[in-house]
Amino acid sequence: MKFKRIAVLIRGHKRTWDWCKHNIFHVYENIAEQVEWYFVTWQTPDLNLIQLKQDFRTKNLIDIITVPTSWYNYFNVGPPPHGQDSGPWYSPAWLSYNALPSKKLRQQHVNYDAVFDQRPDAIPYISTPYFKDIDATTLYSTAENLSEVNDIGFMSDSRTYDILASRFAYPFAKDHKPETLFAEFCQSSDINIKLGFLDYVVIRPDIFKHYPESFIPASNTQWEDIKNMSGPDIQSTWGNLSRAEQIAIMHEHNISLWDYYQKDDIRKQNGFQT
Repeated sequence: MKFKRIAVLIRGHKRTWDWCKHNIFHVYENIAEQVEWYFVTWQTPDLNLIQLKQDFRTKNLIDIITVPTSWYNYFNVGPPPHGQDSGPWYSPAWLSYNALPSKKLRQQHVNYDAVFDQRPDAIPYISTPYFKDIDATTLYSTAENLSEVNDIGFMSDSRTYDILASRFAYPFAKDHKPETLFAEFCQSSDINIKLGFLDYVVIRPDIFKHYPESFIPASNTQWEDIKNMSGPDIQSTWGNLSRAEQIAIMHEHNISLWDYYQKDDIRKQNGFQT
């Protein structure tokens, strides 16, 4: 049986959302009778909010929230303790936290069986037998090593999600690994960590060279191929391209430079004056 109603909260830079969205919609709509969508992203100067809303024209979109880039700059290039190397920890959680007011108002009228959180530039895949009954006070992770939690995508019950979204206030130090810190946060909040039924993989912009069209649903062969291409920037096929090659691909496929390059000089060299 399917979930009766779920919330899917998508947060982060759009990046390869236009390729990922078809798969994202397909997977979640096949595990729940009703899916309610939240989207939180940064207020970059070239964000096409009208087009983003059009992506959800046939969906039950509860809210699209845009967060000032001043916060992103603070987390990523500002002074310690929140700046410099802390962006991968603070930024995603801060976006999730910004969706809580809309979610809480909506829950005055509905109940969610589960809440899913994922990046816009990642696709989900049902990697183990699907299950509907989830435990309270539990985060369902993609990592087989449950001493780490990868924030590419995860799920929980609604009350636990609200706690998880507050993790941006959990202190981060330069030598911390975000995945390990996420697990530590769960332990300190008395939240159990279990392996979920969804796996996630980040989709980099060079996907178009290998798969011009998004696959719905993903076959096991396609999924394994994508996972071999993706991964941390330094290991992925995308991460091994030169900056000039990356920028050429982004221009070709109308992907914002703001989504991948936070340093002003790179954007200015490529046509942005802001």
